[in-house]
This record gives sequence, C-alpha cells and structure tokens, in this order.
Amino acid sequence: MHLTQFPDIHWLRNQAETNFSNGRGVNNAQLAHQGWPSVVLNTTTSGTERNNIKGPFSLFLNTAGNSIVKSEGRHFNVTPDSFCTINNGQYYDLIIPERQTTTTFNIHFGHSLLAETLQAFNATEALLEGDYNQLRNNLQIKPHTIFLDKHIRSLTCKLQLLYKTSPEAKEVEELLLHEILTYIIRFELDLKQCETKIKSLKKSTQSELLSRLLVAQDYIHSNYSSEISTETLSKVSSLSKFHFIRTFKEAFGSTPHQYISKVRLNKAKDLLLTTKLPVKEISMLVGFKEPNSFLRFFKMTQGEAPAKFRS
Repeated sequence: MHLTQFPDIHWLRNQAETNFSNGRGVNNAQLAHQGWPSVVLNTTTSGTERNNIKGPFSLFLNTAGNSIVKSEGRHFNVTPDSFCTINNGQYYDLIIPERQTTTTFNIHFGHSLLAETLQAFNATEALLEGDYNQLRNNLQIKPHTIFLDKHIRSLTCKLQLLYKTSPEAKEVEELLLHEILTYIIRFELDLKQCETKIKSLKKSTQSELLSRLLVAQDYIHSNYSSEISTETLSKVSSLSKFHFIRTFKEAFGSTPHQYISKVRLNKAKDLLLTTKLPVKEISMLVGFKEPNSFLRFFKMTQGEAPAKFRS
C-alpha cells in the first residue's frame, strides 16, 4: 500500500493498538491479510509530529530533508544518508522539524510479509549452512541507524519508480519489500557476529558495549561532514577513550577513524555518480576542508582520481 499523505493519527493509533483486527485499511479498504498491512508512506511535509504509535517492524528513511524518530527512550536523526528501524510492537514518535520540508519514504512491513520473509530466510539459510540458529517468528534488533549503501538505494529507487509507472503491480511491490527486509535481516545477523567479537566473558556486557558503539556510529552517520574527534565519540558512547577505540576495533574490525573514512568515501562516490557537483564542493560535503586532502584520500582508497571514477 502506497500512501502520499499521513493517515488520520487518531484512526491510526486505534488500528495499531488492535493490530487492524477489523481487517480495514485506509479509506475502509478491505485488507488481504490479518494484522498490519505493508505500507509505504511517501509524503512531503514540514512541522509534523506523529506521537505514540505502536508500529510493526518499520524502516524510517527520507529521500529529502531530515526527521527524528524516538523509540525506547532514544532518538535517531534520520537523513537522506541513513535510516533507522523499530521492532514489531514498539511505540514510536516521528518528528519532522518546523521550517524544514522533508520527503519521507517510511516502510511499515506488514505482519504477513514479515512472517513469510522470516520463514523463507530460515529455510534458505538452513539449506546453505546446515546447523543454523534460525530466527523465529519475530525479528528483534538493537535500535540504531544504518548508513545507506548502493544496494538499499537501488531497491528503494525501484520502489519509487514502480509507484510512478505501475502502481497496481502488487506482486512486484511485495517482492521489493521482501528484498529490503531480507537485506536488513542479513545486516542484523552480521551485527550479532560483531557482538560476539567483543572480548568479554559475559554476553550481557557484550550486548551493552555493542549498544554503546552503535550510538557512536549513529553520531558518525549524522555528522560525517564535520570534524569528528575520538574524544567526542567516546563521550557519546559513555566509554573511556582507549576502551572505546579498542572495543570498536574488536567489534567492527576497523578503528573509528577508518569507519568515518569509509562513510565519507561511500558518500563521495554516491555524489560523484548521481550529481554534477564539482569535486571541490563534494570534498567539503563529505568533511574535507582541503580539496587536495580529499583528492589524495580518494586516490589512495579507490585507486583512481575522483574525475576518472566519475567518468
């Protein structure tokens, strides 16, 4: 279901609390499955607050502008470069600031689609890996932001194009939503592996440390265009500087500085391929004060100059 306007908030809260038990969607449309339907909210608005909504497993993404998602006592800055997710059954607030126009592309994955995707994922992984610790009938992840890569950008662009050219192609829509959800599942399972690499005898300590590291990653995703110090990252993660650096490398296999460089490189490559902005301007947008520093960095990491990469 593709919506270009937010539905009435009071109606939505009531439907969400009962998991759409009356089988009715927007405009009293009959739903094909029990529970939450799959909904893509592609709206352009400003100065909006949508509070205290019990959602399904959801992805919050913007194609333009910023928004804030609050859930489980945390808030996440969602930009056109990153997205965040909430778990099925969690309450969330969605805030779009005043004096700012934001175009959302939020995906609420229907209960039926989530169950079918988990079942298909479990079956595939069991065949590939044999003794596999399967996901059960729900998907619970740590709240955090994920920096957009070219794969997830491609899938969301295909969805946008579908709504413009073939809005009635429901099977194609469901397949794309299934692919996006599968991507998130694989990402989160990789993250669980990161947790096990943290050197601690207690699983609860590993889990807490990973949560703190994810707060630092969230900060990087929102501020990569500015100077980011290790001291700042250790402070936002509530860890000492050297404990933060050591634990970050254990979990993710790279230092905080290397991770920042990776984020900046990915954004620079995206801008080079999708815009006509001068290289000098791109260097500023991804956090380099001196264009020559960006040129050296790009050539060292990518093996060629930005202009050649773009061509």
